[in-house]
Amino acid sequence: MSFSVPGNFFCQFKTGDNIKYNLATLSYLYEVYETATPANRSKLIKPIVLIEISIIEAILHDFHFRIRANVYEGVTGLAISVADYMKGKKIDELGSYIDSAKKHDFFTEPDSNFYERLGELRKIRNRIHIQNTKRYKPVNEVSVFTEAVKKSSEKCLEKVVKTISQNHPRPESVGDYVGDLVFPWDEYLV
Repeated sequence: MSFSVPGNFFCQFKTGDNIKYNLATLSYLYEVYETATPANRSKLIKPIVLIEISIIEAILHDFHFRIRANVYEGVTGLAISVADYMKGKKIDELGSYIDSAKKHDFFTEPDSNFYERLGELRKIRNRIHIQNTKRYKPVNEVSVFTEAVKKSSEKCLEKVVKTISQNHPRPESVGDYVGDLVFPWDEYLV
């Protein structure tokens, strides 16, 4: 019950390295999740979801950084006009990364609700702040961090990493210095 995707798209090695660390943590959480009672499973969903959404943010951050920083290498599969536009932007929060991805349709999902799902996951990720100052509904975290949300974050993370790996890899001459990223669930997008 796992699959891997080449980490052939990272601009910053340390981001890829830290993502691999977090994927190893997820793998352990999934092992515990599989053997836990239903009551204890629900307690593991929050850390699982928060890590998955944080990985999405780190990948989008690295991708935007790569667009701005790699002026000589460029970004495979990205229109020059988009790259030129992005070079003038400084984005540093998940909501802005999602808006940018939607504007430029990085994930080729113009007629789906993919970007809206990412937006919802962003709000859920902000629930790391237990006090919920934004007053997102529902107010009970047990009602927020559900199996359905876990599956949604898995699917979105899988879509993000596969799309960037397939459509925007770095040149082979650079090499895949991060290596494969291993995800601890069955693939949704086969």
